[in-house]
Amino acid sequence: KLKDINEELNYHSIDANLAWELNLPLPDNYEFVFWGGHGVGNFGFNSFMRNFGFDMIYYFDIFNSKNSYLHFYKRSLSLDCLFYIAIRDYSPSSLKCLYLINSKKSICLVRDPISSLKHHLNYKWPNKRCYLKFINLEYNLKEILRNRVAYITSAAGRLEENPSCNSATIIMDNHYSYFHDSALKKHLIGIRKTYFIDMQEIVGEKTIKTFKDLSKNFNLKKAIIEDKAFFNINFGAYVNMLPINIDLTKELNSNEKIIISLHNRGHALLKSKVDKSHMMINDIFSINDEDLSYVIETKYYDDLLKALENNHYLKNIEAYLNKLILAVKDQKQIEDKKRISEEKLLEYFKKNKEMALKFKKILDEEHLPYIKKQRPDIVKSWKYYEEFERMCEELDGRA
Repeated sequence: KLKDINEELNYHSIDANLAWELNLPLPDNYEFVFWGGHGVGNFGFNSFMRNFGFDMIYYFDIFNSKNSYLHFYKRSLSLDCLFYIAIRDYSPSSLKCLYLINSKKSICLVRDPISSLKHHLNYKWPNKRCYLKFINLEYNLKEILRNRVAYITSAAGRLEENPSCNSATIIMDNHYSYFHDSALKKHLIGIRKTYFIDMQEIVGEKTIKTFKDLSKNFNLKKAIIEDKAFFNINFGAYVNMLPINIDLTKELNSNEKIIISLHNRGHALLKSKVDKSHMMINDIFSINDEDLSYVIETKYYDDLLKALENNHYLKNIEAYLNKLILAVKDQKQIEDKKRISEEKLLEYFKKNKEMALKFKKILDEEHLPYIKKQRPDIVKSWKYYEEFERMCEELDGRA
């Protein structure tokens, strides 16, 4: 029970379950709400925010509003750093938690929906049949990477070697997880101001300007904004191809288990400079690569150095690790050649009228009304969506 109904509300003294029953808004110690869908650059945005020192609390259970509320409530009271709430999914069966979110400001990341759909079709999923979490120097490099990732082709989650436009129907039938921005915003009644960012504004050279603009309204460290090299990193380039964990215990004849991991350089930087949980070790193995980095948990760094002293396996280890980087990049090129383009997707819609009109209905009713009202300039800049709209008019006999 609350000790005194008239005392100032103290969330630390209120049980989360009681707060839920009393319909109390979530503790408002978060900096902002990050809401919207998937396939719009969330991975990169969240990585950039980590570099600014922000933690993120993710929407926990879209099908159980109470579970999400309890998760947000407990996590927000336990954090002692800057953080934000991320709501990227939506289900009409789980809304109460959304109503109990109050925020003076929010950020919504958006993207040309044709490009977003393309992203989902091309998304590389870990292929559980072939995915090796740990390897050692005896593993064949081609076997490690062959079919390491695959592409979803059915609602049952079946994965295939190549992406397919036919999988668009799977994405549409799950549109509450992908194309739902307006439907979601309708229930975020406690949000008073939304700042829209088009994904193209956080890619390459435009990124620094975008975060400089955001810093006028959000608590962003300006010194970090000037880190041009970091903001040019593509955090999603090797998604689910990495990390690869390599067990060197045998080669180093160590009493301690020594495992190093290969990461996208951006994630390696975050682990070493922000989380401080790992250390980057490319230089130890004479590796000079701008995209990929090996790391080791900080607590095992000294063990690694000690084990490498006078170790006659060092040259063999260096050779293998360098070859692994080349093999990963070769496999990435193979996967990139499989990618479906926006042009190919539009051509598919031209030949599949029913699918095109189905997607248009989702966009018109559940995804785009809010941004069209708030930021028509962004929508107007989406060239693939504009072409899609013209095509649908022709297909529907209105032009």
